[in-house]
Amino acid sequence: MNISLRIQTLIKHAKTRDSTTYWDLCCDQAHIAESLATELTNKQVIAVDVIEDIIEKAKNRLVQKYSYIPNENSFLIYSTKCKVLLKNAKNINPNSGDTLILAGIGGILCAEILQSLKKDLLSKNLFFIFCVPQQKQQLRKFLIENHFELEAEELVTENDQFHEIMSGCFTNEIPKNPVTFFGKFWKNLPEHHHYYEKLYNHYSKNKSDKYNHELKLLKDIKFLD
Repeated sequence: MNISLRIQTLIKHAKTRDSTTYWDLCCDQAHIAESLATELTNKQVIAVDVIEDIIEKAKNRLVQKYSYIPNENSFLIYSTKCKVLLKNAKNINPNSGDTLILAGIGGILCAEILQSLKKDLLSKNLFFIFCVPQQKQQLRKFLIENHFELEAEELVTENDQFHEIMSGCFTNEIPKNPVTFFGKFWKNLPEHHHYYEKLYNHYSKNKSDKYNHELKLLKDIKFLD
């Protein structure tokens, strides 16, 4: 199975937690759920999307590939006996220690989904992994305002695209390792400098003072060796 570097990195973050259940929220074709299932042993992966047609397409793709369905909602990856459920809704237990992945959707929608969750779901017992392709700062702003405790973050470059991946938990306290507006993953690498220039050009092209604060934050970034 050919797995993208982005998905490999999401799985790496997921495997730092020994959860019983892993959620691929807004799963689209369930590629993340499928990849998780090939890496995890005797775990449950739940692929969720609100659009029924998307779930059906994902189910058809996986059924054709694995040719085995124990019931109408799930299938097994043979190599690890990892059960994958394909649903459009399921209650999440805030005390379960589950891992929830939100990837491939915009930062604004991601923040709206988190906002719509029951307040007790934004708890330290649930482990979240984020990777949004656009509106990254809007998501970071939400995480800052809602006391997200950052466990790890990194920048992944693939096919001329830049993926910011973050993982951690929400807390009711002031986080010891809080999220920052532009991240703390910066290294003295060519691809990091390229991404920095891309961000700086984006915020500096507006000739008004609208993004003065963002530009100041960018100027304060330090690249680590």
